[in-house]
Amino acid sequence: MSYQQAMYDREHPRYSEPTEYITMEVDGLIVALRFKNTITQPDTVSEIEQTLLMAQDFENLNKPA
Repeated sequence: MSYQQAMYDREHPRYSEPTEYITMEVDGLIVALRFKNTITQPDTVSEIEQTLLMAQDFENLNKPA
């Protein structure tokens, strides 16, 4: 799983706050989740990242050997 933070032009009202991205590969596809306002709730991204990792681990346990 990769993680990156993107900052946009602060002059534009739509991009006035930092946006956090979490990307991961799911069944060969890259899935990206975008979050705004993570400065006011800094634990949001790490909590979602942990949930995705747990879901991925659970999925790996259910695959036949």
